[in-house]
Amino acid sequence: MINIIDNVLTPSECDELIKLGNPGLKEATTLGETINGYRTADGSWLYTPTPLTEKVKQIVSTMTGTPKENQEFIHIVKYEIGGEYKEHHDFFPPGQSYTPESLGVSGQRTTSCLFYLNDDYEGGETFFPIKKIKVTPRKGRLLIWSNVDINGVEDSESLHAGLPVIDGTKYISIIWIREKQFIFDNKKIPIAHPKVEKTQKLPIQKIEITPNHYDLGKILNDDECKTIADLVMNELDSNSFQLETDKRYYNNSYGGNIPVSWKLLDKFLPLVEKKIGRGVKPANPYIRVYRNGSTLNKHTDREGLDWTISLCLFTNLKNNWPLIVKNKNGRLKHYPTKIGLASLVSGNVLEHWREPLKCKKNEYVVQIFLHYSECGCKPKQ
Repeated sequence: MINIIDNVLTPSECDELIKLGNPGLKEATTLGETINGYRTADGSWLYTPTPLTEKVKQIVSTMTGTPKENQEFIHIVKYEIGGEYKEHHDFFPPGQSYTPESLGVSGQRTTSCLFYLNDDYEGGETFFPIKKIKVTPRKGRLLIWSNVDINGVEDSESLHAGLPVIDGTKYISIIWIREKQFIFDNKKIPIAHPKVEKTQKLPIQKIEITPNHYDLGKILNDDECKTIADLVMNELDSNSFQLETDKRYYNNSYGGNIPVSWKLLDKFLPLVEKKIGRGVKPANPYIRVYRNGSTLNKHTDREGLDWTISLCLFTNLKNNWPLIVKNKNGRLKHYPTKIGLASLVSGNVLEHWREPLKCKKNEYVVQIFLHYSECGCKPKQ
């Protein structure tokens, strides 16, 4: 799972986190063997709660559907020109002498949540070499990825690097989420996450995705949809959902997640496997609220989001606003936007889009996207 959400933090909130982290900055280290130049940065931990740090932790909890109690302290990292963090994993690797103590009673680092606090520099992208995904820093952007698979096993494909800063100074903050409640012991908890071992062999598997799409019909009843949509609108009213303004893909919509999103992701996994006849693993869910002027431009999804269920949780539009999919033969399929109805699309190989939404001020759509990755295995059922 790799998820990118823009404008999660305001510019002033990013600046305040930098200000909070600067006084405690020290040379950042790694676990295991020391290799010069492997991690060239300074880091600090925000141990003392403030209204902003509590807000950040609540955002992470909402976006990932995990308890705040499982989060480590916020880690602020500063990279100067030439600063980088070479390829590594955030999980504690099995078989290493430091791993049992690092796991402690809190367990594995299952998820990483990285906030970009500034973008007035060159370089410094986050690169996932196996997935071939490079994320460009953008102030206020949140990058979330999983370090373990659905079974809780360390995911070698989560290998990533912080590329060198070419010019300027880069600031990020990161929160690691544990399996269980995070119990702090400054004598046992590691001050940085582990690097990849030089001798570690990482499997690279290329899976050919079959371009296809399916009408799933009604997969949630009206009451179930209303319950979830109400939760979404409550989060929107409390400013937990963020305005999306990346006009290359979408504009004037609100995006985010609620804890039940992950439950739906698991709930419908067998349905996806049954339809496509192959095994999949959950990637990530995402929810959007569309209003007048919202756009979803013609695009394909990024690598790793092989199959997507698009499910309407609410609409009060007077006119239909279909999802348009261009199949492998160039023909267009229009999937209606009606409560409870869903489609399944191989979204990273088939172009899909919606026409700009034109509706009244009090009209809107709540749509959830459940993303899955093919795993090269047989269906579980």
